[in-house]
Amino acid sequence: MKTKMTIKEMKHTITATLVLATMLITPSLFGHIPSNEPPLPITAFKDLQNDTAEVNWHDYRHIVGWRLYSATDLQLGDWVLEDEGPLSTLGTTVAMTDPQRFYRLHAFKGNNGGYDFPIWEKVDHTIMINLNTFAVTKLPRDFNVTNDVASATDHLYLRYINACPEGFTMGSPANEFGRISAFETQTEMFLTSGFYISVYPITDHQYNRVMNGTTGAKTPKTSISWRTLRGKIQDNNPAPAEVLADPSGATSFLWQLKDKVSKGSSALTLAFDLPTETQWEYACRAETQGTFSFLPTEIITNVVGKAAAQYNSDLLPVLGGYAWYKSNSDDSVEEVGTRLPNPAGLYDMHGNIVEACRDAYDAPSPDLPGPSASMPDRTDRLYTNGIGRVIRGGSWLNDASFLRSARRSSASASQTSPNNGFRLCATGAPVP
Repeated sequence: MKTKMTIKEMKHTITATLVLATMLITPSLFGHIPSNEPPLPITAFKDLQNDTAEVNWHDYRHIVGWRLYSATDLQLGDWVLEDEGPLSTLGTTVAMTDPQRFYRLHAFKGNNGGYDFPIWEKVDHTIMINLNTFAVTKLPRDFNVTNDVASATDHLYLRYINACPEGFTMGSPANEFGRISAFETQTEMFLTSGFYISVYPITDHQYNRVMNGTTGAKTPKTSISWRTLRGKIQDNNPAPAEVLADPSGATSFLWQLKDKVSKGSSALTLAFDLPTETQWEYACRAETQGTFSFLPTEIITNVVGKAAAQYNSDLLPVLGGYAWYKSNSDDSVEEVGTRLPNPAGLYDMHGNIVEACRDAYDAPSPDLPGPSASMPDRTDRLYTNGIGRVIRGGSWLNDASFLRSARRSSASASQTSPNNGFRLCATGAPVP
């Protein structure tokens, strides 16, 4: 029996779809498959129009079946199910040459409590802060936080990312769609120390738990200003938030968290703050070089030059699996961890809420240092010359181009917004 579904009907049931236009499928494109309960489908499809390439999928241990669809207009998303079956009926390779049909492969969760594809090698370990006792527990590097029903409430997870003395490329190439040339000059940046970064943006529940012990939603904490968050109400300086001895910081989230963790785990010397912009992009990219941390560059080149609305539509089958944005959010912030993570095992790095960074933003001269800048300007960078504050990642109300790994924007230090939130960073000696 044939079943007809539209993109609108399918967008909340498809966790991720990778559109592969003229390339072979490779395991790395599937990203990291979380071991959720109940199992959520990870789907990928091969658009066969004007394409006769063979696809080899014998190594995909999580693909359990396939469905054959036909479509008269793939862009409009009218997909008609014609047939389906187990993977074994396809064999190890199949030549797909019918221009009016495409296969959708269905893959499901693993069962090992972690990720079924290797997590980024720079991730050293994970820690969990119990927001009831403020004790800190060290966990494996690939610990899957979505197995913990309290991961967005009473437990706060962070991953430790090792230093990058060898450098990484920050910014975007000149031909990247949506690029703002004056803001994103590609620059080799360096980080001499490792750091912790939270697996999710801080949720409303986690924020309340730290501040006053109450509960809240699993959606990101929003409508809080940079100044209020950092406890520097009268201080416009983005220097480190060492606020334990600062009376103006005693009611801030960062002060409260540091104070309570120091009592719950007295041997630790962690300093909590927002990530610097360099730390944020390094964690977001996880050594990827594409427009998004999960998307092959080849796909993006097919939509260059299109209007924003068409760009949003073309990327929905892929981007919608990793990010909440204008095309799939229903015009509201969404619960954290409900899309797929990036290669570092971090959720919502693209979309859902815009994330604040420590750095100032110089509106007259907002660009990155550039490749000819001195090493001090490109090492452990924390920019302090400007009254704006850097925000990254894009949100539920933005077009797809705002969600790019390199996208940079700003907000005032006192601004509050229903689409602005934050992700926690911690520095200091790693948890033993």
